[in-house]
Amino acid sequence: MVVIRAIAGIGLGAPYPVADSYLQEILPKLHRGWLASWAYTISFLAVPFVGFLALGLTSPQNLGDNGWRWLLVLGGLGGLLALFVKGSLIESPRWLAAMGRWDEAKIALTAFAEGAEVRVDPIRIDHRVVSSAAKKGSLSARWQQLRKPMYAKRLAMLSTFHLFQTFGYYGFSVLSTLVLLSHGETTQNSLLFTALALLGYPTGSLISTPLIQAFSRRVLLIGSMAAMALSGLGFALGPSSTLIIAFGFLIVLANNVFSNVYHIYQAEIFPTEARVTAVGWGYSVSRLSTAALPFVLLPVLDNWGPPAAFSIVAAALLIACSSIVLFGPKTANRSLAEINPS
Repeated sequence: MVVIRAIAGIGLGAPYPVADSYLQEILPKLHRGWLASWAYTISFLAVPFVGFLALGLTSPQNLGDNGWRWLLVLGGLGGLLALFVKGSLIESPRWLAAMGRWDEAKIALTAFAEGAEVRVDPIRIDHRVVSSAAKKGSLSARWQQLRKPMYAKRLAMLSTFHLFQTFGYYGFSVLSTLVLLSHGETTQNSLLFTALALLGYPTGSLISTPLIQAFSRRVLLIGSMAAMALSGLGFALGPSSTLIIAFGFLIVLANNVFSNVYHIYQAEIFPTEARVTAVGWGYSVSRLSTAALPFVLLPVLDNWGPPAAFSIVAAALLIACSSIVLFGPKTANRSLAEINPS
């Protein structure tokens, strides 16, 4: 079981940086954030659906403990469907060009243009540029690009950000059920409350779509992290289950405004040939941090209670927020070429 879960984790981890990078490369600069946010909102509809599905399948009246097995089976079937859908995607013309594959880039660009019903000017290929681009696509060249002072600073900022943002985004899921149980709720009621709070995933994502058009990425990241920290403290200090679930919903709401913005932002601040490498590195740091979360937060929860645990979450979010304030570049309404000069 552990080995299979590890293999599944490898498979699930790869699409995130690739999908973030792909969206930023194919969307127009003026509507890049808004369109990407809609894509994330649609994906987040699955979260409360799975939460209520788990609640139904694992209830004593249905499958009980065996319900989790069927939930995993359904997840696997969903993965097969996603694999089928991915086969129809057109490769990113920007990435193909960055790799020196200009003929394929022309075909992909034409396909996108036909779908959008826009005209594309004829493209002349300079084979010296093609040869140079192909060399830039190697792994060593990508890391060499990321060692340039501008991108090295951004990568350090992204690493710090991901190391600490997980305390806010995943801390709630680690602590929520246990906090509810500590208030005397049954396991089944705790699952119900958690499933209700998960409605905040698509709701928060939907709220982010107009906000991304109205405010800069950095302002939204800072504001959403502040909301996460304050709602987390409210969740920890809530005197009743009703208030706790209300603050839980607000946490998830803020989490997913935050999630949409950082998914967009992190893919905007690196050049095409190194984008997936940089974003993948950030995700790797966040996953290592996520793995350590239970070992940090649960002992604190057991020994000092919810306020202490969520105070650690708030402190971690402050560090993540500071990294964006001090070192995060501005990206709104700028093309990827403007954000990432050669």
